[in-house]
Amino acid sequence: MSDAENQRLEYVTTPRTLDEELKRKARGDRGCLGDALSAVGAFVAFGLGLTASLGMTPMGWALVPVGVLIAGFVIGTRSQSRSGKLRTKALEQGPLALGAVLRAEDYLYSEGKRAGRAAVFFFASGSERLDAQETTSQARRVLQIATSRMEEPWARLISGAQPFGFEAVPPEVLGHEDAYVADVVIYPGLLDEGALPQSEASIRVIVSPTEGFVEHV
Repeated sequence: MSDAENQRLEYVTTPRTLDEELKRKARGDRGCLGDALSAVGAFVAFGLGLTASLGMTPMGWALVPVGVLIAGFVIGTRSQSRSGKLRTKALEQGPLALGAVLRAEDYLYSEGKRAGRAAVFFFASGSERLDAQETTSQARRVLQIATSRMEEPWARLISGAQPFGFEAVPPEVLGHEDAYVADVVIYPGLLDEGALPQSEASIRVIVSPTEGFVEHV
């Protein structure tokens, strides 16, 4: 097996030990609610503090948005902790798969450092999971079939009508129980040429269908 093939299968064994790259990816998300509350609390606290310093409002009013800011921080921290645990479990135990890029941000096809989103097709089990040629072949079928089933979530992901998600391709479409289309953040630094090839791009992903988790590695 060539060095390139060995590298592509680097994370194939599970449970896997998280290297520095995967540890960074395991960091949880704070969530929109906590960040929104913190931002609103900080903005209103600043405004009320300013008006209170001018004698226009009581200083005690500024304590209310400060409480909102603190609540937002607590909610965000808890959300990040829960998310981090789920991401860590998925990265340690989730299967490695070779995914076929169906649609991607235009700038990902040119060299650069900016991460971008793409709709990626992959199998989460079976021999096809690590077979780039078979995955690419089935991805072509999925693209063709999707044009006549645009009302379904997996097809909407391919077209871009549904920008985010992790959707199962129905078994009757390909005759496989574990085929998916998911929105994936692609990192140019992990691509062989620093950019996606113009046709039939294949990337490595760690996936966890039960958690709706997928990560480009």
